[in-house]
Amino acid sequence: MNIGTILIYISLAVSIVSLFFLAKSARGDANSLMSAERLFYLSGITIVFTSILLLVAFLTGSFNFSYVYSYSSKDMHFIYKIAAFWAGQEGTFLLWILLLFIFGALVIRKKDEDENIVLSIVIITQIFILIVLCIHSPFKYVWQAFPNRFRPGIAPPDGSGLNPLLLDPWMIVHPPILFLGYASATIPFAYAIAALLKKDYKSWVQRSYNWLLFCMTSLGIGIFLGAYWAYKVLGWGGYWGWDPVENSSLIPWLIIVALMHGLYIQKRKNILVKSNLFMAIISFVLIFYGTFLTRSGVLSDFSVHSFADLGLSGYLIFFIIFFLFIGVFLFIKRFKEIETSQLSNKILTLENLLTYGILTLCVYSLFILTGTSMPILSKIFLSNPTSVSIKFYNTISIPLGIFILSFLILATFYQFKKDINKKNIILITSISVISGILLNVFHTKSISAYIFITLGLFIIIQNIINLIKYKTENIISSRLAHIGVGFLVIGFITSNIHSFAVQKILPMGVEKDIE
Repeated sequence: MNIGTILIYISLAVSIVSLFFLAKSARGDANSLMSAERLFYLSGITIVFTSILLLVAFLTGSFNFSYVYSYSSKDMHFIYKIAAFWAGQEGTFLLWILLLFIFGALVIRKKDEDENIVLSIVIITQIFILIVLCIHSPFKYVWQAFPNRFRPGIAPPDGSGLNPLLLDPWMIVHPPILFLGYASATIPFAYAIAALLKKDYKSWVQRSYNWLLFCMTSLGIGIFLGAYWAYKVLGWGGYWGWDPVENSSLIPWLIIVALMHGLYIQKRKNILVKSNLFMAIISFVLIFYGTFLTRSGVLSDFSVHSFADLGLSGYLIFFIIFFLFIGVFLFIKRFKEIETSQLSNKILTLENLLTYGILTLCVYSLFILTGTSMPILSKIFLSNPTSVSIKFYNTISIPLGIFILSFLILATFYQFKKDINKKNIILITSISVISGILLNVFHTKSISAYIFITLGLFIIIQNIINLIKYKTENIISSRLAHIGVGFLVIGFITSNIHSFAVQKILPMGVEKDIE
């Protein structure tokens, strides 16, 4: 056993002791809370040193470690040796708990009144991931991992190197940003658990809101960077192939986007209190479910991104069941006593329209979850597991996408209902429809393309007008985000429906023009 593996075991042991003191602090023992905080910092410091050791191993070419051997080589550029840190399963798990430690430290510094509960959830998550690293350490020697290929004590002269598709600048930023979203999702979940335990269903909204915003933003950026990377490297002429591993990040993100809007409604009218708590629980559980899909090997025959099975399936399933049980058990136990206001009987109000949008996002994520899980679900009934086609996702995306965009437009109008000007609505509609026709008429006869581009243009114009008309800080972020949605929709349509593919056979040594 080497120093890196020893540090992982030490961090696990210290984390468990820290959790014990946090349990004691629940009785109001300030000394126990202080002890728990110090132990948490100690476990975090060991994680930092472990991460530094692994990074140094990559930079110095320590090919005696199986992880370094598998993802690095002498001829790799310095920057890719750093990126190789998170190229495999062990490294990404280590990155995950490193980020968890940072977020846990921020919770401690804030001196939150729910610190002991929130920090407990952070440490439990940390313990689970440390258990995985104890089983599959990034510091396992190469002769332990490949006993038939290498003699004990003799390191190979060079490593296997990164997959050529990973030798790209986006490899440097995409995984860390994605894991910022994964790690930060722990905090809103922890605040939801604290709300259920303490029967305080109002204050958690404000305390978790900025964390949720950070999570939504970082996870969203990570997804979009991955989409651009796919467009640039894989050469399939697109940015999203509905790959199951891609979907595993998209599903919780859609729920988190829905939750952001749900918290906005709750702050305004104390509506959707139960729904928000449930979405906070499910979004976090779905992140672990996505981790299971990616790292258990169940999708190895269906995804270009899936990791090989390291025997982690049982552990990851246990983690999912644990967090799901804790969250759902508390939710059911408190369900009847959670006070929440009712939605208006009127169909068209701001809160109702936002609720329709939230419901649509949740239904959309459920469809994607079902399609993504089909290899697992079909295995129950069929001898040979199967997956759904891309057509399945595209078919459900058209009607649900139209609903989401329509609710977004209507909700924006009803947010400023007193200032609605019919002439402006007619003008924006006319510009959007005419532009939608002109942008599509020479490229496609697809009705959905006309609808989506028209709605996207409407959203852009509508929100630009709002930014100019209402110069208040509280709407800037939402208007900019919605303008981004409009451009995103137009990008989806023009890059898919307006594009075409040509195949030609190229004889060796003969040039041909492709028109």
